[in-house]
Amino acid sequence: MLTWSGTSKPQPAPIRPTVNLSENLHVILKNSGLLETDLKDFTARAKFYEIDSNCPNSTMVPKVKEQIKEDSLLSTGTWDFRKISGEDPGRYLFWTSVDVTKFAVGTEVPVLVSKEDGGTFYITTMPVTTSTLKNQTYNVIGKGITNRTTLNPYIQGTAYTSLEDAYAAYADMVKNSYSQYADTLPK
Repeated sequence: MLTWSGTSKPQPAPIRPTVNLSENLHVILKNSGLLETDLKDFTARAKFYEIDSNCPNSTMVPKVKEQIKEDSLLSTGTWDFRKISGEDPGRYLFWTSVDVTKFAVGTEVPVLVSKEDGGTFYITTMPVTTSTLKNQTYNVIGKGITNRTTLNPYIQGTAYTSLEDAYAAYADMVKNSYSQYADTLPK
């Protein structure tokens, strides 16, 4: 016979991100109006563009940021929308929870890659690099990814079909392989 005289400790609830993991991240760019205005001439297969969240004096970044809600994954870290040459539509989003402005060039960071279809995601790593616009240099992810050849190394491995699954894999990668960035995950 067992007599229980103690009390049980409540188990902490699992940590859930405060971000909307059902959001279609590409709708943010669409709703910015940039595809019909500033980027209208870049819809042809041969054109390339990029919109880096850290780009100073950008006229496009503020239009994108106006569409980012507080619970969006893009409200944290660093993001980059880009059109890949030779693909139609060929639009991709690169996102990391890491604020790359705080890290040295060459630092490897985990990255979630989302294909414009809104249902294909990959988890990879990329080095922090720099870009320059109007004599201002700033840190970015994804520099040099302009066509399918330069994109391919980053879209290998498991293709996730939901943002929720991709984010779970991203969070696992951070916790298990890049624990120095664990505090960058949305709380």
